[in-house]
Amino acid sequence: MKKIIILFAIGLCATVSAQSFSLYKTDANYIPTATVTNGSFVYEPTAPSSLIVTKFRIKNNAAVTQTFNVTRTIISQVPTLDQSLVPSAQTTYFCFGNNCFTSPVNTPGSGDYTILLASGQTSTVFPLADNSFDNNQPFSIDLEEGTSTGSYVVKYKLFNVGNANDTLAFFMGYNQPAGLKYNTAVSDISLDIFPNPTTENATILMNALDNMDVKINITNSTGQIVYTSQHKLNAGANTIKLECKNLTTGIYFLSLATDKNMQTKKLVISK
Repeated sequence: MKKIIILFAIGLCATVSAQSFSLYKTDANYIPTATVTNGSFVYEPTAPSSLIVTKFRIKNNAAVTQTFNVTRTIISQVPTLDQSLVPSAQTTYFCFGNNCFTSPVNTPGSGDYTILLASGQTSTVFPLADNSFDNNQPFSIDLEEGTSTGSYVVKYKLFNVGNANDTLAFFMGYNQPAGLKYNTAVSDISLDIFPNPTTENATILMNALDNMDVKINITNSTGQIVYTSQHKLNAGANTIKLECKNLTTGIYFLSLATDKNMQTKKLVISK
């Protein structure tokens, strides 16, 4: 009897913590083209002075009506993204229907817009002019490029307003190198560094095919190790903050080693 109760409790916990919604990347007509999973990257190229709109649809898989919202964190930006309400340079924002948010949103406030979806409903079309709360609106991410193209990584987290643990986080990468994408024929992990060159701090971006342990070494131009650390990665996207303030101006090499292989990227410190 005890075993049955324990197994029931485990199953109940798994059910409660399970993700209750799905996210799909779509084409210009909101026809799904790919499923966006937790920790994945969505890549977009840009052109000077262009508007890049990436569209999504959300499906409520729960048996009850739910509301959803989004938080956003800038991971890397070269040049800096203008996040004012009246942008004068390159900027990024997200929209629910026709209602868009240009200011930084890390923790939504009571006035932030939400999408409400009935059980089994998928966000489909833009609402009427009133843009009211209970329309099942689509979700889009926009980037207005400057007069020249930049390189940006922005983390978005879609979450169930009624359950803080019911979330899906993914990364938008603009003009990112192919090395960030999965390449199962070559490696079990991908690696990149932003910004690079950097003055004080950088972010290491890694896409791992499985949960794994990695070791990071930074060597200078003479081969001397000047930094080392070990980390546990989860399958999918991972970020590690790298403090470079103790490194002098010069060229370094950052190596990431797993049980299967090693990857190395050049890191430029410019002060």
